[in-house]
Amino acid sequence: MQEPYAIIGLGNPGARYVKNRHNVGFMCVDAFAKTHNLSWKPDSKREADLAQGNLKGRKIFAAKPQTYMNLSGNAVRKILAYYQIPVENLLVIYDDTAIPFGKIRFRPSGSAGSHNGIESVLVELGTEDVSRLRVGIGEPPPQWDLKDYVLANFTSDEDKQLVKIIDTCVDALSLWLAEGTEPAMNRYNAMAIV
Repeated sequence: MQEPYAIIGLGNPGARYVKNRHNVGFMCVDAFAKTHNLSWKPDSKREADLAQGNLKGRKIFAAKPQTYMNLSGNAVRKILAYYQIPVENLLVIYDDTAIPFGKIRFRPSGSAGSHNGIESVLVELGTEDVSRLRVGIGEPPPQWDLKDYVLANFTSDEDKQLVKIIDTCVDALSLWLAEGTEPAMNRYNAMAIV
């Protein structure tokens, strides 16, 4: 049997964070699960909400860590260990201020930059060789503190465009599952979505 795959979106649990820029990883895996009729179930031992199914002949786990962003790696490590998912079959989705709003970027490995969520994942897994899909949220305006910016909701204009961005992410996830990170990079990294 083929090894399973995991698509894990990063964010913060709780109603107050739902529409925050920092929760775009959750938004993407929610849309992915909805598109593929996967149902969410809480998994307290893995500290995550999990949805699973078979897509393209592969066992897929979608997950939203419930640890809060800065401890996301705890849940990711537990999910991979319990379900015996190799790290090369993992994709982590999260927001990135270094990428303009309306762009997404796949990356096969690398440092965390200033993102505490992916840093937690890399530390817990003991490697920087973790495929990721970074969803651009743009830099904060000069008068904004970074933390306040990422924990603020998208503007109403951004909200309207976000639908197309998330739909594109769902399509991109299907390509990643079928062909891997490099083809997904080639197809989506230069694309202007909105």
